[in-house]
Amino acid sequence: MGITRKQITFDIDTNVAKQIFGNNYTKVYDDIEHFFKQKNFNRILRSVYLSQKPMTNMDILHCMKDLKKQYPYMEKCIKKIALSSNSNQKWLGQIFSYDGTAGQYKKFTLPLPTKWLKRTITVAEATELLNNKIPFNAKKVDSNILIVYEKSQKSQIDTVLNNFRQRNSQQQNNSPKLKR
Repeated sequence: MGITRKQITFDIDTNVAKQIFGNNYTKVYDDIEHFFKQKNFNRILRSVYLSQKPMTNMDILHCMKDLKKQYPYMEKCIKKIALSSNSNQKWLGQIFSYDGTAGQYKKFTLPLPTKWLKRTITVAEATELLNNKIPFNAKKVDSNILIVYEKSQKSQIDTVLNNFRQRNSQQQNNSPKLKR
């Protein structure tokens, strides 16, 4: 690699960091940033640092030993670390249209307007609605299904569910009963 600017990339095991620091686990990133600023590196991405001046591989080895000495817990938090020679870095950001927003890909979550209704039904009833190609949104709650549908669908859903329930009760009435 010779004497060139060096890029160091980390992969931190945040689960281990949480075991060490609890909710303050991002301290690992802060400590790494503080350390590398002292060593004349610039942070270019969350876990990527670039030396301000050319360095040898031996310089990097000493730097890593210093990191372990100053922050001994790093030995357990750093899952992967990579070193690259970075003499001629090119940024490719112009290829993408990043502007800090989700743009057209933003997921819209709207509050339920008054034209929407909720009802809890069984899994079998939800299956019957699907078999009849009736659209609805659903969420499983315990052994039942909470469905959300438009008011305009109410009579259609009521009809399908009433027919289904009648068929089920007739089948139960027609099934042979065990005598005791």
